[in-house]
Amino acid sequence: MRTREGGTGAATRGTGASIRSTVRRVAAGLLGLLVLLLGLGLLAAGYLEGPAKLDGGTPGTVTVERCDPRSFEDAVCTGVFRSHDGEVRHRAEDFRPGAPHDPGEEVEAVSLSPERFAPAARVLWAQAANLVCFGVALCGVALFLLSGAFRPVGRARSRATGLTGRVLVVGGLAGTGVGAIVAAVLA
Repeated sequence: MRTREGGTGAATRGTGASIRSTVRRVAAGLLGLLVLLLGLGLLAAGYLEGPAKLDGGTPGTVTVERCDPRSFEDAVCTGVFRSHDGEVRHRAEDFRPGAPHDPGEEVEAVSLSPERFAPAARVLWAQAANLVCFGVALCGVALFLLSGAFRPVGRARSRATGLTGRVLVVGGLAGTGVGAIVAAVLA
């Protein structure tokens, strides 16, 4: 059955479907690469928020003198920082412990330099773990997208790829939820 200048209708329809399939695969590949880069960026941010930020920091407490509550979750406090071993003492200006604190309260902190202070190390670790877990979940999503983009047409996803992707996504999202709860409780 000839329908168009020497071609068949089935061949013409097949070419259109093939082009759409190719466009979908390229879009899935590009989206997969973007999600993978975002996931890897979150893994790096988790490292920079936790271990790298605390490297060389001095743990101690800030005795609050006054707090200016800008919002319920963001207060700017001043006070005196003392290390746990008692050897380091700094004036703490613009310390952001999270929620506002009353004068005289002691707040766990880490001195990164005489002018820079961070909340307690356990809070930073919880926030870093939260970023890492969400990055893992995004890497799982990227695995699904990239496996769809690069596997041969008509071939099913391997069981190992599917299982790995599901473990990364579910585990990463579960870790993100637990990390958010822990960070909120510790802050």
